[in-house]
Amino acid sequence: MIPPKTKLLRDGDVLTIPQNPGWNDVGASVSVRGEVVHPGPFGIRPGERLSSVVQRAGGFSPQAYPYGAVLMRPEVRDLEMNARVDMVRRLKEEETRLKALPETDADEKECQAHRHW
Repeated sequence: MIPPKTKLLRDGDVLTIPQNPGWNDVGASVSVRGEVVHPGPFGIRPGERLSSVVQRAGGFSPQAYPYGAVLMRPEVRDLEMNARVDMVRRLKEEETRLKALPETDADEKECQAHRHW
């Protein structure tokens, strides 16, 4: 059942939504996902706090665990991933170097393994 003041749109109709007063093209956005009432993308203003964005998303849902919330920035995630890849590469190089030592140098292998960590 359609409420009395509701108009159904038809093919060819044009819908015009007036701009909110004081609205600016913010140019930056965040994606709010998880246990909030209205997840999705939100424009942000310079200096705006994450808490105000969560409020605009309707706040946390009853199932939310706010203490488990995570803020992820793609740049930081990429830096962490590169550091991880670099560390794995260095560990493999060190393992290869230690395996190349003669078996008679067990003390040298032990000493070298501990020196780098």
